[in-house]
Amino acid sequence: MTETKTTQDASRDTGRIGFVSLGCPKATVDSEQIITQLRAEGYAIEPEFERADMVIVNTCGFIDAAVEESLHSIDEALQQNGRVIVTGCLGARAEMIRERFPSLLAVTGPHAREQVMQAVHQHLPAAHDPFLDLVPKQGVRLTPRHYAYLKISEGCNHRCSFCIIPSMRGDLVSRPIDEVMEEAQTLVDAGIREILVISQDTSAYGVDLKYATRFWRGQPLTTRFVDLCRALAQLGVWVRLHYVYPYPHVDDIVPLMAEGRILPYLDIPFQHGSPDVLRRMKRGHKRMNVFERYLSLWVALCMVLGVAIGKLAPGLVLVLGRLEFSETSHINIPIAVLIWLMIYPMMLKIDFASIVNVGKRPRGLFVTLFVNWLVKPFSMAFFGWLFFKHLFLPLIGPELAGQYIAGVIILAAAPCTAMVFVWSYLSDGDPAYTLVQVSVNDLIMLLAFAPIVTLLVTGAAGLEVPFEVLLYAVILFVVIPLVAGALSRRYLIRHKGEEWFNRRYVARFAPVTILALLTTLVLIFAYQAENITTRWFHVVLIAIPILIQVYFNSSLTYGLMRLLRVPYAVAAPGALIGASNFFELAVATSIALYGPESGAALATVVGVLVEVPVMLSVCRFCVATKHWFEPQGA
Repeated sequence: MTETKTTQDASRDTGRIGFVSLGCPKATVDSEQIITQLRAEGYAIEPEFERADMVIVNTCGFIDAAVEESLHSIDEALQQNGRVIVTGCLGARAEMIRERFPSLLAVTGPHAREQVMQAVHQHLPAAHDPFLDLVPKQGVRLTPRHYAYLKISEGCNHRCSFCIIPSMRGDLVSRPIDEVMEEAQTLVDAGIREILVISQDTSAYGVDLKYATRFWRGQPLTTRFVDLCRALAQLGVWVRLHYVYPYPHVDDIVPLMAEGRILPYLDIPFQHGSPDVLRRMKRGHKRMNVFERYLSLWVALCMVLGVAIGKLAPGLVLVLGRLEFSETSHINIPIAVLIWLMIYPMMLKIDFASIVNVGKRPRGLFVTLFVNWLVKPFSMAFFGWLFFKHLFLPLIGPELAGQYIAGVIILAAAPCTAMVFVWSYLSDGDPAYTLVQVSVNDLIMLLAFAPIVTLLVTGAAGLEVPFEVLLYAVILFVVIPLVAGALSRRYLIRHKGEEWFNRRYVARFAPVTILALLTTLVLIFAYQAENITTRWFHVVLIAIPILIQVYFNSSLTYGLMRLLRVPYAVAAPGALIGASNFFELAVATSIALYGPESGAALATVVGVLVEVPVMLSVCRFCVATKHWFEPQGA
């Protein structure tokens, strides 16, 4: 918190104004702009309140101490001068200030240069004087000569717990990038050697302007954080970034820092380094852990290890493959145990009480359900039939064609449950609404998964589906873990509290879930060792219709969301849910129906292999096209 009383003399002036600047650098920039305008119109800045014709107090209202300091400064100015204009963050609470100081000339909120000047003109009109010295082009600065603040936006779209800033400064309002760059160039021309970029949420710059393209020095620039950093890096001065929130795209400026074009400095609040604190602030953290980020690599390593075990120890693999609950169930015991260790922790995270929020913004949910259950499995059946029964048939043969079709249908009929929360975080989705979408999907899956798989596999693949085995799989892999997860969640939260449940109980399963998934993949690839080594080209062929289906369904969902004017924070995770799959369930079901060595099991595993890089590309597309949707306060 800083207080600045400015001291500037003018040989000629139309009035003398005292000025107090309180608060953060953003408030300092506001003060500089007001003082620049005052000087341009011939007013002198008077350090002694008694000698001034009026006093302007630029206040801060962020914390209690700042409020008290601002109120004290107002009171002091009134006592020493009597003619006072109040502006700044605390000015947003005009009623409170007016009640305490009824004699004030005017009260305005933050970033209100024009309103302040109107009040000055009303109470201290400026006389025209053509001989006044011109104010320097860079304006009047309250900072030392070598550096200056460059404010790129005002306000914030987030509504973090305990933060009063949005209620005082409003939603995000970004300055056009050409205007920002013109000011930056003016500062450099005036001898400034260090530019400190400030705003309320620097890395969100341009979201409200839909990343509009403007021109500076004849080159097109999008009003976007990364593009602004690249442009500032061309000015040949130090550029220091303040108030940066760690969105994924902030990683893109690291190369600029490595090259020395941007200072290797990020002014990031400590709480941004703690996912737990961010959750309490109601501000989601968009990042993946090492396992999630490199899931495709782990899958590839499991493939190599599994194939090696299958080739080097075929007897052991054969014994494991024959371990089943019963001859009629066809459910492999090792796979079942491992799948349980994966699915039960996922179900612990599902809060079915959130379904009461279905009535809020129902269009997003309806689009998600329409694509997930009426488009996705049927489109995958069509693509599978087209590629495996016709285009690729000479390469794979009719028997494997039916198996591959069955596998991709099973994969598409199981909507994603766990990883979709990661995709939602990375795409700036609404986590609460994502939870609603996933919860409703899981309930529908109880009833719709088995009939859809039976209908489509029988029709498109021409394979018999043992419905009793499929029913066993749904009960074992969906119903039981879902019920167990719901009961565990309800009981433990009631007796231990939600914080203990999330931070202690659920957290304990994280390494177990990862280990179970990797072990499952090793087993599956061990079962598939012969197929993979003799038909490696089939893996490439299977990936093609899966890729087409993913991009088709995500594009359809995203397009429908935009057409129906659904908010971006709902549209993005909806598109990702429409594209991704519950591959744990798909793998277990394909093994139960057709065996661990089957082509159907191989097809579902290929889905695991391509899922992460493909979904990351969909996330990037959503974030890049966020401006297609109306800006939303989060």
